[in-house]
Amino acid sequence: MEEEFNINEVIGSFLSHKINDIGSIASKSFKKISNEISIKLQNKYSVYLRNIANRYGKTRTFFIRDDPKPLYQFYEPIGIECETKRIENASITEIVDVNTRILIQGSGGAGKSVLLKHLLLNSLKTNYKVPVFLELRDSNHKEQVLTDLISKSFKEFKLDLEDDYLIRALEEGHFIIFLDGLDEVKNSLRSDLIKDIEEFSKTYSNCTYVISTRPDDKITEFELFTFFQTLPLTLNQSISLIEKLPAEEEIKEKFIEDLKTGLFEKHNSFLSNPLLLSIMLLTYGYSADIPNKLSIFYNQAYEALFQRHDALKGAYKRDRESSLDIIAFERVLSSFCILTYDDRKFQFSRIEAMKYISNGSKLVGVSVQEDQFLNDLMQAVCFLIQDGLFLTFTHRSFQEYFTAKFIANSNNPTVKKKLLKKFFPDMWRDNIYSLVYELDPVFFETEIIIPFLDDLFGKVGLKTKVGKMNYLKFCRILFQQLSLEDRTHSSNAQNEDKKLSLVTLINDSQIFHMIQIILDEVSNMNSIKKFEYGSSRSIEKEIISDFEKGLLSMPIDFKKLKTTDLVFEKIYDCNSFHSSKTLKYLWEVKEMLINKHQVINDDLEKLLQNNTSNKH
Repeated sequence: MEEEFNINEVIGSFLSHKINDIGSIASKSFKKISNEISIKLQNKYSVYLRNIANRYGKTRTFFIRDDPKPLYQFYEPIGIECETKRIENASITEIVDVNTRILIQGSGGAGKSVLLKHLLLNSLKTNYKVPVFLELRDSNHKEQVLTDLISKSFKEFKLDLEDDYLIRALEEGHFIIFLDGLDEVKNSLRSDLIKDIEEFSKTYSNCTYVISTRPDDKITEFELFTFFQTLPLTLNQSISLIEKLPAEEEIKEKFIEDLKTGLFEKHNSFLSNPLLLSIMLLTYGYSADIPNKLSIFYNQAYEALFQRHDALKGAYKRDRESSLDIIAFERVLSSFCILTYDDRKFQFSRIEAMKYISNGSKLVGVSVQEDQFLNDLMQAVCFLIQDGLFLTFTHRSFQEYFTAKFIANSNNPTVKKKLLKKFFPDMWRDNIYSLVYELDPVFFETEIIIPFLDDLFGKVGLKTKVGKMNYLKFCRILFQQLSLEDRTHSSNAQNEDKKLSLVTLINDSQIFHMIQIILDEVSNMNSIKKFEYGSSRSIEKEIISDFEKGLLSMPIDFKKLKTTDLVFEKIYDCNSFHSSKTLKYLWEVKEMLINKHQVINDDLEKLLQNNTSNKH
């Protein structure tokens, strides 16, 4: 697919289509416009577009470790959907037909950043608008407004524009602004940045905005944006991606055959994720077993890369510079990851990286040469890659895995609990809690889940059986209000009927997301049946219908809700997450876990009292 983007042809065509726009903006910005100024502007744009296309039209991964390769050599089109539209192969034309303010959310490894790079190239190829690509993790260094980030990007890619020209261009909608990785912004900065983006998009409403993020509570603050969700890969897409990756052909053929004959269907949750699919291929020659836990996935990748048993085609097997064995190397790597994660550092200079390695090695008591260990991180195990002037993780999920590994391997339960409490605000966005649960289930169930449920049940007065008053108190803890929102964001909205949606405003997001982890993970670690609840669409239709008939007034404040209210009766008995089924299931979980660990403790006590071993 490399031939699909010829940089010279694309930029030439783009500039020829935009030359009148550039001239028009210049004539309105300068008192006098000469041929010399016009030529200088065209040259500036040409250099800028070439620089940005070269930077974001190529990429590195752990499959592509040395020189970055053109994106379309391995790009697999992914689908996205919102409430009103499903797009199988995302293009800028189809997306902006829905709204010129777009937010794309998806889990880690779903392909969001690669998708944004494709949309950047696509905007050039379709002569849409001048692209600006902002990696929002850059805003973690200090508090910066969006104009600062844009100016920094223009400076980096050599687009020197006069302030009057830039303001005029923004007002006329000259740019499409890509904002990648909202979830990578520190919690303390994210709300202010969201407000800044929202206000900026109002001020310069003719521009187009595309944001990528993992699921995030704070995105509800975007009132003008349409939310798209990435779609999982289909079997055919998974096969297509595997065929593009530079692995040994024999391993690829075997892997694809296994995918076709039931492997993909059996492990769909893993193998429909581009990153996890790639990791599986990477380790397939090392172990053809598909793990059922995310932590095992990452551990297999680490072992394959460390032992150099990966499936990379034609890879030069570099000797490691550090003399650490696989366990000691992992300890330093885990400490490096938790220190960088704690600082919300996803990219750093070489000097910064060596400082983190130095501090991390002291934290775990392992002596290393910082420069040697850093070279191994980049060249041997390939968890870090050079990205412009900075180093960055091959994928952020590796940082999360080794952070969880550090916590799980800590011998001090008090330290574990304090670290998890420290990272509690980020648990809905990152996988730290779920990974620690997989790595140390006994600790997580006895020290985290059971005390959490005890505290929750105490707050709602639940002692034996779930009653309506228990459930009402539960709702008041979890939810703030139910409201109806107009989700008609199409560019043809004036010709469409209103599309009302039921929106639940969360009252305590930390409790809410801890409950989500329990519902999602406990059944994976135990024999208890997985919690299943139906779609909220049916109850949503009922409430909207009652509202339109005048039977309900909206919004509904849960603090004022009574057990005798019509809406309470509906949600209490419904089949969605809002129902009393959730509280009843949580009670079952607590009872099961208490019984489970009582049996474990009894068996351990029997083992300790067994005197047979003394007879040998």
